[in-house]
Amino acid sequence: MTRSSSPPLLSVRGLDTFYGSSQILFDLSLEVARGESVALLGRNGAGKSTTMKSIMRIAPPRHGTVAVAGQEVSRLRPDQIAHIGLGYVPEDRQVFKLQSVEGNLRLGMKKGPQGRDDWPLERLYELFPLLAEARHKSAGLLSGGQQQMLAIARALAGNPELLLLDEPSEGLAPVIMDQIQALILQLRAQGMTLLVAEQNMRFCLDIASSVAVIDHGSIVFTGSLQEFRANPEVASRYLAV
Repeated sequence: MTRSSSPPLLSVRGLDTFYGSSQILFDLSLEVARGESVALLGRNGAGKSTTMKSIMRIAPPRHGTVAVAGQEVSRLRPDQIAHIGLGYVPEDRQVFKLQSVEGNLRLGMKKGPQGRDDWPLERLYELFPLLAEARHKSAGLLSGGQQQMLAIARALAGNPELLLLDEPSEGLAPVIMDQIQALILQLRAQGMTLLVAEQNMRFCLDIASSVAVIDHGSIVFTGSLQEFRANPEVASRYLAV
């Protein structure tokens, strides 16, 4: 949410999203600048996953716009949005369990915007050595932490400019959570732009440069990590369980 003269990499404006007759998102707006790592924090049921699905048009919003690098994507299909530079790691990982690890990665491979090919298999295996060791194993035989690594690696294989991570720490043992956090920190250090939806504040704040807080489908706070830490009442009011 850093302000600059260039357009944000992701601009979300006025999203209203419904499941049937039930409204989940209410006039939701946020921005992610290129190179930024934004934590989208909220309690369970606050609307984090619906925000991610609305950006990708898996849950198309009824009103509002989404733009990537200034390009309006609100009428595109999810696969078309992926092709213009968004990688998405869903909350439930959705690996192809009967396929091998390498088969999953190859299914995710495509050139990025301007034909970029920043994530060949060799680089993915360098970042995820556990996947290299299990490259011929069926994805369904991996642990939960390994499946999360595979889901992230598969998204990277599509050469995204922005990576959306939905609850990457969910259901993981603390030691595995720390490994996933370290991997995300490596991605941030390498310049990847990130939007990470989490209810685990400790996990997310260590990887964030900016924070957006969502409550009952609306953004109630945006600011730098320093501004968030300087306003503990925000966490107390909207994130305490």
